[in-house]
Amino acid sequence: MPPPEHVLNNAIEALRQVQLESFTATPSSLAPFGQAELRWRVKAPTGIQIKLDGRAVARSGSQIVRPTQTRTFKLTAHSVGVSS
Repeated sequence: MPPPEHVLNNAIEALRQVQLESFTATPSSLAPFGQAELRWRVKAPTGIQIKLDGRAVARSGSQIVRPTQTRTFKLTAHSVGVSS
């Protein structure tokens, strides 16, 4: 059963308040077998969950990545079944 309309409206309003302060990769391009550090900082109201490629992460953090092919990393904000 989906959440009530007022809950969804509150979630959408909370997502509108999310601010991506930074999201960087260092280095920004890699040679084969290379690695990069992703860093991010997000401002968000209580109740918003931040995910990096579908995995929950802190609002500020970093992660070492070693992609085996060209790819894009995605940072998203989630609340009660809606995301941005």
